Amino acid sequence: MGNLADQLNNIGTTPPTQNLTHQDTAGGVRATRVEGEHDNRDHERILVACGHDPSRVRFAAPPAVYVKLDELSERVYTTYRYKLEEVVEDFSATAMDRWRDSLKAPLHLTAESLDNTYVIAIADPQLGKKGTAEAVENWKRGVAGHIQTIRDLQALGRSPEQVHVAWMGDEVEGVCNNYGNQPHTIELNQSQQLELDFDLRVWTLKQVAELGLTISASSVISNHGEWTRNGGKDVVTTRNDNASTFIARQTKKLFAEAESFGGPKIAWTIGDTRPGLVVNLSGEDCYFSHGYVEKGRGGSTELRTKSAIDKQILGNITEYGHIRPWVFAHYHHLYTNEFEGRTLFGCPALEAEKSSEYMLEQFGVWSPAGMLGMQVGSKYVDRGWSHLNVF
Repeated sequence: MGNLADQLNNIGTTPPTQNLTHQDTAGGVRATRVEGEHDNRDHERILVACGHDPSRVRFAAPPAVYVKLDELSERVYTTYRYKLEEVVEDFSATAMDRWRDSLKAPLHLTAESLDNTYVIAIADPQLGKKGTAEAVENWKRGVAGHIQTIRDLQALGRSPEQVHVAWMGDEVEGVCNNYGNQPHTIELNQSQQLELDFDLRVWTLKQVAELGLTISASSVISNHGEWTRNGGKDVVTTRNDNASTFIARQTKKLFAEAESFGGPKIAWTIGDTRPGLVVNLSGEDCYFSHGYVEKGRGGSTELRTKSAIDKQILGNITEYGHIRPWVFAHYHHLYTNEFEGRTLFGCPALEAEKSSEYMLEQFGVWSPAGMLGMQVGSKYVDRGWSHLNVF
């Protein structure tokens, strides 16, 4: 420390802080004096020099600038008079850039087994009808597409808990009594049709078993599966004496025997008294039917089927009133219809494309072949299903 004279000589010459004077005046005008001269075009640096955060406030208008030399200290001071306003983020620039960056960021999914069932619905290949080879390829392509979808889900850590294979009817064409020239146009006789159906069902379940998931299966009766009396459409015994469910029972027997040799365990639901089945899949009751018995009224296939569902519910509210997914076949084209919390699915057919000549030639109607699949479960609280696919 120097002597008293030195200290007195230094009065007024101590280096000031950068923000020497700061005061608010009337009308929100501020006055701030800072040491030195500054580039008054750089408002951000002036704000910092005046003790403000440029990311939060800015000058409402260019500040008034007064520069003065302090003769005692021989230092230059600049005084700024200004008003501040809050910085509002420019969405079109900063926020938009952040939004784009978030979209580009990789999606991280939590690895978990979802509480749902992947349903594969196999409908209307009508094996033995003209174009059988194409129908077989359609069947195989559909199964392969759904299997690959499930593998993709497994790779993402989003595997369903089980797979359900639903045979929706008309797996075979039959040989007579569905239409007049049927015996003269079929490519396979009765035995060959049934054998091919059996082979393809076994092949399908073997493909599904390779996924390592729990398996269930169902099968419903169908009109082309009926064994009818000569010259008419009346059945020899009952509708439930049916090729569709007969082959399902034989397939069930085979896999039951194979269990003791390490084969997959399969839970079966096979129609035997009614045209439709109710199967619980991951907590969600689903209705499966070929759709040729239930009758309704309406100006289109979709409206008639919806009307039929309404009648089924009214006739048995306890058993059917709570069901949300309703899966039908028979009409050979994909359609969906939502009503009162329920969803009606119409399955596309696996038959050879444009092989239904009656419909094509009279009405010009045909649809691409395909196999419907989706995920079902009570976790889908709004509808009971999600992720609809057709291959």
